[in-house]
Amino acid sequence: MSDYSRTIQDELQQYQEYTVRMSNICDDIVAARKANAEKALKHKKLIGRIKTLAAIVVVVVALSAGWFYLDNRFEELTVQAEAAMNRGDYAAAYHVYDNEKFTATMWGRHQITYQKAKEGYTVQDTLEQAQDLAAAGDWKAALQALDSGLDSCPDSDDLKNYAEEVIGAALDQIDVSTLGGVEGVLNYIQELRTAYDHSSDALTNAQNLWENTPYGTTENAFDGLDYQPDTILSSDEWRAATVATQKTGLFLRTGPGQDYNKILTIPKGDTVYEVAYSDGVYPWVCVVYNETYGWVSSDYLSF
Repeated sequence: MSDYSRTIQDELQQYQEYTVRMSNICDDIVAARKANAEKALKHKKLIGRIKTLAAIVVVVVALSAGWFYLDNRFEELTVQAEAAMNRGDYAAAYHVYDNEKFTATMWGRHQITYQKAKEGYTVQDTLEQAQDLAAAGDWKAALQALDSGLDSCPDSDDLKNYAEEVIGAALDQIDVSTLGGVEGVLNYIQELRTAYDHSSDALTNAQNLWENTPYGTTENAFDGLDYQPDTILSSDEWRAATVATQKTGLFLRTGPGQDYNKILTIPKGDTVYEVAYSDGVYPWVCVVYNETYGWVSSDYLSF
C-alpha cells in the first residue's frame, strides 16, 4: 500500500471517529435539553400550584375578613334594633337596617331580629295610617290599609283587633235614610267586606242582622201614631218577638190600648221587633212590622 493510500485511510478513520464523537455530543445535547425541558415543565407546574394555593389563601383570608366584618356589623345593628324594640319603637328598630345593602345575607339571630323589626314597623305604620283614615271617617280606606298590613303580617293581633274596632265604628254610623234603605245598607256592608278581605265576624253578623231585620230609620216613624212612646230604642237594642195569639192574629194599633184605632192585623207566628215603649202603659209596647210602626200588647208576644 502506497503512502498516499495509507494517508487516505487514516484520514477516513479519523473522520469516522470524529463523526461518532459529534453524534455522541449531539445526543448529549439533546438529552440535556430534554432534561432541562422536563425540569422547566416541573418548575412551571410547581409555580402554577403555588399561585393557585396563594390565590386560595387570599380568597379564604378575604372571606374570613368579610365574614368577621359582617358578623360584627350585624351584631351592632341587632343590638341597636333590639334596644329600640324593647322601647316599643319598632319603626326605629327597622330603620336601623335602612341603609344597609346586605340584609339578605343575614343569618341566625340577626335575621330573626331584622324580621321582627320589619314586621313590627309594618304593623305600627299600618295602624297609624288606619287611625288617620278612621279619624277622618273614611272607614273603607282604613280597612283597606289594615287588610294590606295583614297580608304582610297575617298573625298580627293588633291589626285584627283594630280592624274590628273600625268595623264597629263603621256599622255604628250607618244611616239608613242616607244609604237608600235596607238595600243600600247591605251594599255598604258588602263594600266594607270587599275593603277588608280578611274574615270578620262583625261584618258577617251585621250582614245577617240587616238581611233579617226590617231596619229603617226611626226618625219620624211614630208621627202617624196617636200616642208617642217615651223611650225609643237604638237599632242594636231592638228585640225580635213572635206573635203568639191563640187563633187570630194580633192588632197593630195607633196607641197603647184597645180604644186606639187598628192599623193592620199581624198574622199569628209572624215576627215583629220591639222598637220603643212607655213605662206607664205596660204591657203595651211599640213595634215595627213590615216597616209599619204601631202598638201591640206584649201579652201576645213570645220574645
